[in-house]
Amino acid sequence: MIIKGELPQWQAVKNKDNPLYPYKRQVLCPICKNPLLGSASKGKSGQYFPAYHCGRKINDKRHNFRVKLSQFNETIENFVKRVRFDESFAARFREIALEELEKRESQLSADTITFGRQIEVKETEIQNLK
Repeated sequence: MIIKGELPQWQAVKNKDNPLYPYKRQVLCPICKNPLLGSASKGKSGQYFPAYHCGRKINDKRHNFRVKLSQFNETIENFVKRVRFDESFAARFREIALEELEKRESQLSADTITFGRQIEVKETEIQNLK
């Protein structure tokens, strides 16, 4: 393929995680329980209609599930506003999060030490080759 001139912006920048669809692959289809996809269909007028959708096959039958982007986002926001946690859950969540953070920090320091030793070994090998 030969391209003359610069590529249009929409072709030059490829973004797998479209910020317009933050819940894509995070919420399941109510029909087939697979993750929903997000995209915008172009209508006859040339206008785009963004939506979350699913059209997979179930038992050799294809289903169509589609929700407008604005309606979907509103539903998610209303749900999140109504979610409440009791204090015991919040305390346990904090405890688990801190444990996980400590594990990651210790793993990071162990990896740093290992990489430092590998660098020393390589530097010694380089000195021996000279």
